[in-house]
Amino acid sequence: MEKLYYATCQLFFEDLLEQELTTLGATSTERSVGGVFFNASEPVMYRVLIHARTIASLRLVLLQSDISEAKDLYQKSLSIAWFEYFSQDDLFACHVSSSGKNIAPENYLMLVMKDGIVDSFRKIGRARPNINNELATHYVHLQVVDNHIVIALELEHELFKRGYRTSLDEENQEMAKVKLIKKRKSHNHPAPLKEHLAASLLYRAHWLEEVEQSPDKIFYDPMCGSGTIVIEAFMMAYQMSPQWLRQRWRIKHWRGFNATLFEQEWKAMALKYHQLLSEHAGLTFWASDKNEHAVAMTRLATEKLGIAPYIKVFNQDFFDTKRPPKAGFILSNPPYGERMGSRDDANRLYAQLGQHLKTQYQQWQVALLAPDSDILRCLDIRSERINTFFNGAKRAVLLRFMIEDREEQRFVLSDEAQELKALISEQFARRKAEAQELYATNAFRFYNAESPLYSATCEYFAGAVVVQEFVVYRSREEQAPAVKQVRTTEFLRIIQEVTGLPKMDIYHKQRRPASSKSQYDKEASVDALQRVVKEGGLEFIVNLSTYIDVGLYLDHRYLRREVMKRSQGKRFLNLFSYTASMSVAAAVGGAIQTVSVDASKTYLIQAKSNFERNHIDLEGGNHRLVRRDIKKYLRELESEEFDMIYLDPPTFSNGKGRDALDIQKDHGAMITHLMDFVSRDGVLYFSVHYRRFRMDERILRSYNVTDLTKVSHDKDFDGRLEHYLWSVEHRV
Repeated sequence: MEKLYYATCQLFFEDLLEQELTTLGATSTERSVGGVFFNASEPVMYRVLIHARTIASLRLVLLQSDISEAKDLYQKSLSIAWFEYFSQDDLFACHVSSSGKNIAPENYLMLVMKDGIVDSFRKIGRARPNINNELATHYVHLQVVDNHIVIALELEHELFKRGYRTSLDEENQEMAKVKLIKKRKSHNHPAPLKEHLAASLLYRAHWLEEVEQSPDKIFYDPMCGSGTIVIEAFMMAYQMSPQWLRQRWRIKHWRGFNATLFEQEWKAMALKYHQLLSEHAGLTFWASDKNEHAVAMTRLATEKLGIAPYIKVFNQDFFDTKRPPKAGFILSNPPYGERMGSRDDANRLYAQLGQHLKTQYQQWQVALLAPDSDILRCLDIRSERINTFFNGAKRAVLLRFMIEDREEQRFVLSDEAQELKALISEQFARRKAEAQELYATNAFRFYNAESPLYSATCEYFAGAVVVQEFVVYRSREEQAPAVKQVRTTEFLRIIQEVTGLPKMDIYHKQRRPASSKSQYDKEASVDALQRVVKEGGLEFIVNLSTYIDVGLYLDHRYLRREVMKRSQGKRFLNLFSYTASMSVAAAVGGAIQTVSVDASKTYLIQAKSNFERNHIDLEGGNHRLVRRDIKKYLRELESEEFDMIYLDPPTFSNGKGRDALDIQKDHGAMITHLMDFVSRDGVLYFSVHYRRFRMDERILRSYNVTDLTKVSHDKDFDGRLEHYLWSVEHRV
């Protein structure tokens, strides 16, 4: 059974926390200022505790209500069965935060809530528990916004404290080793970034997408301080729990704590971490600083975590570094504000940084923390995106940009490219308006290979673009690598200028013709940061940085609408269900049963997230996800009957442990077999993406077959055949 929780985070990063929670299996997420409400089962809650990187604390919501005056709070607090969460022998403390119209002072509200807690124990004949702010093992939080209250029990706090930071005694010992100082006062070096803030900035800078696209990427923090950024980057890339070193868990004092479930999630995480570490050793991590003390602290932190062999830490001024052998990714927190002294000093530093990056780090993706966007004048680099955040109480910005090489800086679009840019610009504006007005969606196609010189499609997904280039046989001259690279670079520049998106939000992929000799259904990772596509009241999760397919076929938008309209009270079977978007449409439309069958574990995990995202219960048995090879599933299908069946097979499939599939050869027998399980008034929708596909004549003779191909392509697919679609029904 799912419960309601509230997770807190750094201000301005609520969207990232929501993405993390969704990826980990949370449902019904709702952002607030500084946190996110969400529903989760018990295993998912432990998964959040172990894996979430942007989270600061986790609370179990016990009550939400509106009250008109402070005395109502007493009755609400009294009504909670507090003895289910802690005993009369436990120590507890209360905390209150309020905003909006004040019903009463916070201290008074805290006393009222405390009275309700202790009296609830007395009401059942038990001794009252004692309050102790210093030694409490249970903390009760009251949030008040105007007259709305939320009472929650804190399950875990200070999750940003990872445990690898050095204490003052450890610093003194380390400094004695390097013979710098014998004692160091804490006020002499300002506190570095909190760990969850560093993780949030890495997410915001799209570090995970960089890892997905280039598994041999270099990560470099050239002003590493105590090493927080590079360590968080490593832990994120290898899915190492941010709580790897955590010794004291407050949640273990909670009466509802399930040690078995917690250990299962922890062991699964550790297994995955070691597996990734052994399988993906191509990533390189560098950290440097001109300050010996900073270098020593970073080394000590990596040693604590047991990751010192994987992170190269060296003592060097960044401005003495030379061009690395290949391009990589920089995220760094240069000194500014108190760490730098005057603003003039900071301006000079950033000007020097800009010059060094442009001469030595061409083609590197860079993200820098800065006091404000005015510093861009000193950098003399155009930022692709600027994000505001708070570092402690101080406002700061994250600047993101690509260091272009000199050839690209001089890059001028050709006359033909300028003409194409005008075409794409007009189409982008039109398709975006149509998507919102006609289909209520934030995902659409806006380029369909209209020019023979740019054989690609472009699709917009919730603030990002996927460019899929078609690799086909061309003339010898056109196949020359230099020509191809220029054309691709020019085309991507057009897309960037038309959409106004930074390079990091434009994903370039190459699609090759499918063949029976290659497995074409390579799976995406569920660990990538995800985006949410909205479509006619539905929501779907997509992964843009992984392989070819993102998890949602936009060309099937029409059929999703039709299925949602026609599925009330129907039984729905989805074969080769992929991420089950069609099943979700059926369930939201009122289907009494959906069965989604696919051989891919990864796709079914994403399918589960899609169901949960749309508030569809998978535990009741009405909506099932089945991992099975389709041919084997069909052989085992016996007496079930369905009102709607959706069959959308790949052109070829020869995955490990699966029966080989060639849809041109196999579709006739497959459809004939399936029609035995379609109710008398039911329908089978058959879709295929194979361009040279021909429907089996026996199917056309045996059933009422309607070709829906033309009508099933929405306006953004005008002029391009993306799929074939038929409805197949029994003859009367």
